[in-house]
Amino acid sequence: MSSQPSLRDRLAERPAVPVPNHPDVVTWRAAGPEDIDAIWRLQRAADEIDSPERLSPRSAITETFETSNVDPTRDTLVGLAENGEYVAHALCVVAGGHATRVQSYLFGAVHPLWRGRGIGGEVLAWQLARSAEQLAEYDLGLPGWSMLYADAHNPALQALARTHGLVPERYYQEMRHPLGAPVTPLAPPEGVRIVNCTEEYYDRTRIARNDAFRDNWGSQPNTKERWNRLVRGGHFRGDLSFVALANDAGGKQERVVGFALSTVTEPAEDALIELVGVIRDWRGRRLAPALLTHLLNAGVEGDLPSVILEVDSASPTGANTLYAGLGFASVGETTVFIREY
Repeated sequence: MSSQPSLRDRLAERPAVPVPNHPDVVTWRAAGPEDIDAIWRLQRAADEIDSPERLSPRSAITETFETSNVDPTRDTLVGLAENGEYVAHALCVVAGGHATRVQSYLFGAVHPLWRGRGIGGEVLAWQLARSAEQLAEYDLGLPGWSMLYADAHNPALQALARTHGLVPERYYQEMRHPLGAPVTPLAPPEGVRIVNCTEEYYDRTRIARNDAFRDNWGSQPNTKERWNRLVRGGHFRGDLSFVALANDAGGKQERVVGFALSTVTEPAEDALIELVGVIRDWRGRRLAPALLTHLLNAGVEGDLPSVILEVDSASPTGANTLYAGLGFASVGETTVFIREY
């Protein structure tokens, strides 16, 4: 049990959430389901410049209005110009599973045609105030983080984050593996079999993910709700996702000891490897390379042009070296900025 005061007590005195004010934006309001398509178009326009390797799917916007940990009336913001054009949007969302900290993520964008006017500063000021308000709702003696991800293609956002007192804490490399030539799957160690991740393994894989990621920076336990958005969502590809199975100590049921899970988002044809991991007492047995070669081979058989993933540059498991050894090459970098309370 932590001896420090709760987030609620530590953030009792904090600035009120401001109403943004900018001469080019005539309307600031919370978003609703009727705004989904307009927000998505805005986000995709931003993605084309800021993160061309990762174009946001429409589902990334619809989830805002479908998850229990988002209150759209308080956690969302859209800014409209006089002609009704969507100039900016923002979202603050607290992730579930507060094992070692409470994390509030800041998402959003300013349309590229409206940048350089100070609109982003208004949006970020609103986000940071709302994020602090969210963290103050928790009667937990844990650190609270406001977290912002800024791609290397968007140096203006990185500069804005620093101006508002956020600190760069971590760097993630985006890596791509072109597909074409056949890939020979590596055999798993004795007593392990590798199969596609089907529904019967979903929850066992979630349990394995939470074990495997306990020592990963910024990771908290994955809730069932959040997990189901991945494995039961429309972009999950079981044919491109694999789990490593081994008998538990009693030998009655196989448990998942490793996993490599992928999604494919239309209109993109590349597969995104969402998660790769091995539970801690099975590391060092070449399970991750075996899983990844199965996945790469499946991608070749499925005529995909490439697969991409993100990896922590300071991964405690040396994952970046593993991926490079399998033929992945860096194509971009994202910086994670935080404000800690």
